[in-house]
Amino acid sequence: MTRTVFEDREVLEELRNDPDLLAIADALVATRARRRRLPVRRFAAVLAAVLVAAGVALLVPWPGRGSGFTARALAALGDGDVIHVVSTSTVPDETTVDLASGVATPIEQQTEIWFDSKRALERIVSSRGGVVVGTELQTPQGAWTQNGRVYTCAWIAAHPVQATAAGVSCSADGVNGTTPKQIPEPRPALDPALAGFVSGYRDALASGAAVRDGDGTVDGRPVEWLRFTSSDRIERVAVDTQTLKPLLVDTIVGGQVFEAHISAIGTLDAAGVDFSRPAVVPAGQVAKAANVESEDTVSAADANTALNGRLLTLGAAIDALPLAKTTVQQIVTSYGPGVPDTHSTGVEQIYGSTGDPDVATPHVRIDESTTPESLYGFGDPAAPVPAVGTMAVSKLTEYGAQGNSPVGALWWGRLTLDGVYVKIEATSESLLLDAARGLKPAG
Repeated sequence: MTRTVFEDREVLEELRNDPDLLAIADALVATRARRRRLPVRRFAAVLAAVLVAAGVALLVPWPGRGSGFTARALAALGDGDVIHVVSTSTVPDETTVDLASGVATPIEQQTEIWFDSKRALERIVSSRGGVVVGTELQTPQGAWTQNGRVYTCAWIAAHPVQATAAGVSCSADGVNGTTPKQIPEPRPALDPALAGFVSGYRDALASGAAVRDGDGTVDGRPVEWLRFTSSDRIERVAVDTQTLKPLLVDTIVGGQVFEAHISAIGTLDAAGVDFSRPAVVPAGQVAKAANVESEDTVSAADANTALNGRLLTLGAAIDALPLAKTTVQQIVTSYGPGVPDTHSTGVEQIYGSTGDPDVATPHVRIDESTTPESLYGFGDPAAPVPAVGTMAVSKLTEYGAQGNSPVGALWWGRLTLDGVYVKIEATSESLLLDAARGLKPAG
């Protein structure tokens, strides 16, 4: 059985709000492609809410305030064509867990966004710990990241032969044909309302969609709260009563609250903003695709030999889930044209299921290797290797066919132990932690 660099469920979750990339992922799931481009990291939808809510906060004519307030708020924003926002937020459903104490620390991400509504240009730079981990440019002609062009259905239709060579498709059967077709690229926009922010938001605000929601303090500063409700979320933004600029945005989606602290917001002249394409990472530095070329079911002793005597295992069972299967996987990782593929070995152990387990089947899946394999979630600059004694944990909620009702969840953990790189998948958080703490050398 062939598996790609990320589980299909993980790709679908990450791309739920991106119709073009989701179509590609759906097609690849349907065809069970042996080779897939590594998915481009998309930025959390909460960032769109930050901009929308922040914009509403600056322009809304609050009850009891005269036109002078609106004028001062507009002056605080500026009159440039490019909106510029810097925000800090915790990454949803991602933490770093200290395995000894069990204490989970949220992962913070800073996002800087420039948005030119007139030219339909958007640039997003994301950083963690002061290190840039992602840059994206969206234009009417398509989107680019540091990994190159983002595959969209419009590009695939116009370049069917190249798309087939890259292993991507927007067709359910994975067939692109050979005849180019021209369909328009979607205009980049963080939100339908934001797309017309500079020229159209005054009219939207006049409808009364944004309402005052009380006052309070944030970081010791007096604020007025505004509430703005859209079709799928509620935004509450705290606006500094002195500077008239937003300090904090609470985004409520599906009952969950996500916070984003706004450190800067304003407008800039378009001539002074860089909307050039991100510099492409040199070939050979970041994996483009990875797949299991072959795998064999083996004994624990043979698996240990395959990892040069460094196999980590949970033994015969974990939390009443028996060891169902151990396989040795031959991995091929590709780095793009002109760079030779690399070949390596990994081991997979599955507890609780003899097949390919899903969210409905209680299980633990352990993938490990003696090198940082992108197939197992290592090697991504946006996801550095966790410190020894800690585990990077992420939660994936899986949704039903309609995409709005959760049907279960999976937990992923990445850690290193005795020089071995380990990825664990489990159907509960407690299973994940028990597995990470229970790993022992096979010998």
